[in-house]
Amino acid sequence: MKWIVSLITLIVLVILLILVFRQKKSKEKTPMIFLLFAFIVYHIGDMGLWGGCEYEMIRRIASAGFYFVIPFSLWLMYILLPNEKMTMLIRIVTLILMLPWLYAFIVLYKAPLVFLEDYPGTEHETLTYLLILSFVIAVLFAAIVGFRASKFRDDYGKRLAKFFYLGLIIYTIIILILFSSIDAFGYDATWFFGVATVIYSMMLYFGSTACKSKSE
Repeated sequence: MKWIVSLITLIVLVILLILVFRQKKSKEKTPMIFLLFAFIVYHIGDMGLWGGCEYEMIRRIASAGFYFVIPFSLWLMYILLPNEKMTMLIRIVTLILMLPWLYAFIVLYKAPLVFLEDYPGTEHETLTYLLILSFVIAVLFAAIVGFRASKFRDDYGKRLAKFFYLGLIIYTIIILILFSSIDAFGYDATWFFGVATVIYSMMLYFGSTACKSKSE
């Protein structure tokens, strides 16, 4: 019954996606939509994994969705930072932090990241831990830039930037704790990832709606 967590997550994500589509046009809207799509793809795969679907195919679907979480989060971060505060260093680091996920997508068929502890699929441990390290570094960078954006912006994006970096930090802490349960306790608790996804997604949505209503 662990697949129910991802099912509930999918329902929440679809509702949020519809609500975001109905929002007024803004430059932040597009990366938010793509980020929600990435989460939807991941949790379709995750639901299939815990529901007993074809393992090798469904874990590649889940991996494909997960690979876009950081790139789309970095894209949103990039949009949130005011143009006058954008530096060449931020542009270069943002591009560099997207490259590991591009490589992971290229080798998706041979080395998908998502796996269940009780099934084969852990033979690419080096790549797995490199991607985890890349994930953490990207989150720290995005959180720092998001924090700066919340200080520099004085328009509708100020609160969204705050919700963004706080939501991303909370999301990362939760999934790292759940992922570490495999080695720490010999129990795969990653079926609970949906909780982290819902928190991050809802923080982004409520941040954007609060910003819009305030600006109006």
